[in-house]
Amino acid sequence: MSAEFEARSRIAEAGLSEKQKTKLNKAQAKEGKKVAKVIKAEGKAEKKALDDAVKELAEIQKLQKVAVREEGKLYASYSKVLREFHKIELEFLAARTKYERAQAALRAQEDEREAAKQHAQEATEMLQEKNREVEWLRAQKAVDDRERGAKIRQLTGKA
Repeated sequence: MSAEFEARSRIAEAGLSEKQKTKLNKAQAKEGKKVAKVIKAEGKAEKKALDDAVKELAEIQKLQKVAVREEGKLYASYSKVLREFHKIELEFLAARTKYERAQAALRAQEDEREAAKQHAQEATEMLQEKNREVEWLRAQKAVDDRERGAKIRQLTGKA
């Protein structure tokens, strides 16, 4: 506050009766309680936003875990098909038709494996992004909580 404002405030207060001062103090306390209520509601809203973000993070973690598990299963399946492919490749001249079927199966497995790998990578990236968002929200909420607490103490006179 400026010195000019403080001087005006002292002059205005000196011209008030005790009854008027009491009435003004009650009104200011009532306003302080209203502001404190709004600040508390803001804190609840931020907490809900953080809770929602954490829930979303948990869902993404589940998705990522399933995607990684799928990739592992498909990789094992791919390895099996690849071994069969090499065996059949040695018998190529005697069994050309069988060789071509195995080759087609290999391509299909490679496509599935690549799709699973891409899916797992995307899920991991989503998880990392959500982690960054949650950390940012947690940091913001912590600062806001401290500011809110200080403001509430100031407004309610519990310094």
